[in-house]
Amino acid sequence: MSDITVYDKATITNMYNELHRLYGQLSQAGVDDMQAASEKLRLAWSDDKGNINAAYTSGYEPVKNAWDAEFGDTLSVLNKIAVALETAMGNAFGADARIADGFGAI
Repeated sequence: MSDITVYDKATITNMYNELHRLYGQLSQAGVDDMQAASEKLRLAWSDDKGNINAAYTSGYEPVKNAWDAEFGDTLSVLNKIAVALETAMGNAFGADARIADGFGAI
């Protein structure tokens, strides 16, 4: 068995691009869309004087706040994965380029 690490640059690059695309979609759905839906619920549970029903403040809102915190944690983890992948790609592709340059100098 060889100690050589082989990878497919196109596959890794596509995975990286897909991660960023899906991260953006998830972020929009979880932040923008959820906030808009929450605001609609708040308005639906409010009277014409702006008083908010207790079902919203004691039922929905605490659950939504907990979800926001956990979702933020999830986005943070995904961002760390993306940064690690980007760093690994840069290291691997940079090493390949340096090796190729070294062979070109011979």
